[in-house]
Amino acid sequence: MNEKPSPFAEIFSEEDSLGLLAGKTIGPTRSTEDEIAIAHFEAINAFIDENGLLPGNTDGGREPSLNEYTLESHLDTFRDGAAYHNLLAPHDRHGLLGAHIGAPAAPTTMSEVIASDDPLLDDSAKQIFTLRHVEASPSKAVPDEIARRRQCENFADFAPIFATLNADLANGRRKTSPFEGEGSIKPGTAFIFHGLIAYIADVDTKERRGKNYNARTRVIFGNGTESNLLLRSFARALYDDTNPRQIIETAPAVSGPLFTGEPESGNPDDRHTGTIYVIESLSAEPSITALSGRLYKVGFTTQPVEERLADVEADPTFLLAPVRIVTVFETVNLNPQKLESLIHQFFGHARLQVDVLLGRTVSPREWFVVPIELIREAINRILDGTIVNYRYDHISRKIISR
Repeated sequence: MNEKPSPFAEIFSEEDSLGLLAGKTIGPTRSTEDEIAIAHFEAINAFIDENGLLPGNTDGGREPSLNEYTLESHLDTFRDGAAYHNLLAPHDRHGLLGAHIGAPAAPTTMSEVIASDDPLLDDSAKQIFTLRHVEASPSKAVPDEIARRRQCENFADFAPIFATLNADLANGRRKTSPFEGEGSIKPGTAFIFHGLIAYIADVDTKERRGKNYNARTRVIFGNGTESNLLLRSFARALYDDTNPRQIIETAPAVSGPLFTGEPESGNPDDRHTGTIYVIESLSAEPSITALSGRLYKVGFTTQPVEERLADVEADPTFLLAPVRIVTVFETVNLNPQKLESLIHQFFGHARLQVDVLLGRTVSPREWFVVPIELIREAINRILDGTIVNYRYDHISRKIISR
């Protein structure tokens, strides 16, 4: 019985002029371990590209992350293991393996080419690379510290500030406005940074290095973290936001005019409208004496001041204790109620916020923990109209420009 020939027999019997049936030699393939080693090495390269330093670097007191320590461990392994040298040499763009590599790496930059022993580049040929009549470009300063976002250890000290900022934004005492540039980044200012409130706790200007010194800042964020960004870096980050905003105070909400007529001019028609007084408490209560020299009440009266203070020991407004007059301001052609209200709003963040137990619970509203010289300055700035350009920063205890 004759078997039926295979349909492919004729095909395989023909001459394979095109080499279609030639067997393909299977070459060696890279092992999974090699791929992993290259991936780890590229992760080290990427870290250096982004941060400008080796993983695990502790210069300047910085604390490396756990990921950095892992990368550092991998780098030590690659440097010490001769088996990795040839594998990783083509990927060593930062010269991390250095002298550990057996064969010298091929030059990759123009300076390396010029410095090589290539006979094509003898002394006469190298002269073509000598620049003449060209000013050298100024070297760029390299940041001595890489800013890191980290947990704010004393965030409890700043929590009341964020509570006040949020409350003021809600009730209209503050609002947001477009970011005005790095000149507005000062201690005590606040910004909206990628949806978070960012409070400038400090700007290091103690050691200036010329007029272009880029100060280091301490920025506290509303989520309990902080950063030490350089001032210009923080400004640039704000500009990169889709809608950079800064938080500012609105104009004091005082209805009616401050001045009832023309300012004092010696005119016999000038009208005395009242007296602004500043007093301190002589209470023996420990919670009050602890604030001695820093706690003051600002009030006004149309009576002689001595009459207004006649029965203070029976008045909760005066903490049920004797007081001492520190200073007074006579007001002429001026609405003293409006002046008092302006002062109370200006120092609102320094208002005494505790309930004092003085035989009964008292919640004073006109007492402020503020240095007396700042109270005098604020009143004078209200009188000359410049108060709108300033605000009181209760953290630094200074009157600063807006």
